[in-house]
Amino acid sequence: MPKSVSDVLKNLDYLAGDFNQKAEAKAAGDKRVAAALEAAAQTIKDLQQQVNTLQLASLKQENVKGKDFTFLIDGSGSMGTGRGSSTPLKESLESATAFSKATEANVTVGLWGDSDTPVIVVNDANLKAVEKGLNCGTNFLPAAGYMQAAAAATKKAQHFVIFSDGDAFDQKASLEKLQQMLKASPKASVDFALLTNNNGSNMEKLAGVLQKEFPQQVGIYHVTAGGSLSETLKIIAAKRTQPAKAKKSSQPKVK
Repeated sequence: MPKSVSDVLKNLDYLAGDFNQKAEAKAAGDKRVAAALEAAAQTIKDLQQQVNTLQLASLKQENVKGKDFTFLIDGSGSMGTGRGSSTPLKESLESATAFSKATEANVTVGLWGDSDTPVIVVNDANLKAVEKGLNCGTNFLPAAGYMQAAAAATKKAQHFVIFSDGDAFDQKASLEKLQQMLKASPKASVDFALLTNNNGSNMEKLAGVLQKEFPQQVGIYHVTAGGSLSETLKIIAAKRTQPAKAKKSSQPKVK
């Protein structure tokens, strides 16, 4: 019996993978059975997306409405492997797009990792194409520059969420760029969704240094296999859009 929404999503993931494997096995023999199995797998994936959306429904929409969120997803090859029928990359894309559809926030979804192009912006037209990733390394510095420029271009608070399985080839230079951004843009925030069981990765070290220096602006979240990214995004969004508490007056009451 599933104990949480995360368990439900994990079970659905493995069930979809089972249907896909059976479809591949039947493809050569009975195309009708293969088609039916593929349709069943797609139905399961649709249910997963609905669960993701429902998880985000409890967000206080009046707090999130009009706020700027940028989800930057590691597009390197390692993000395209593992996790049953899905991959960390697909799960990241699904949770980010579910957030966009379930809220009235201003959402940008992008892939990073290519040294030539800072961020590949994801939309409905190219979503399927980018599910396979960028076939690149993990160069984070161009994305850090993209974030710095975005934060400097507006007086509004910019909330960035970095999806990563831990690698970052240019850790030192990226750290310096993010430090510059957070100092110059005190309203900006950077939250790291780390999709790995391995502690001590380059990205985790980078995030740890930033969090120590900017504890109010930086957050670190570990999302291991079977964990719910949508639940993590809900926690991040609620934290970043929580209204400031009114300060109590120190003036004595007049009787």
